[in-house]
Amino acid sequence: GLHIARAAVNRGAAAVLMLNRPSSRSVEALKRLRGEIPEGSTTKVESVDCDLLSLESVKGCAGEVSRIAASLGGLDVLACNAGIMWAPDS
Repeated sequence: GLHIARAAVNRGAAAVLMLNRPSSRSVEALKRLRGEIPEGSTTKVESVDCDLLSLESVKGCAGEVSRIAASLGGLDVLACNAGIMWAPDS
């Protein structure tokens, strides 16, 4: 996810929204990406909290993303990079 976000920033995306569980890693990633915005670029990088283990969190995130996308005139790209670890074999 971080590499996709970085590529979008480097290509001059108008906005990059990262959806992450609230954590120190997501805060650090946001700081890092904002620091990599090329000089003179108007790219905005934002983080939206989204814990996939909580339907309440997912609903809140969906509302926030919809609000942000509407303010930007729409959403052009959606890159999904969620994974599941240690899922039981079936």
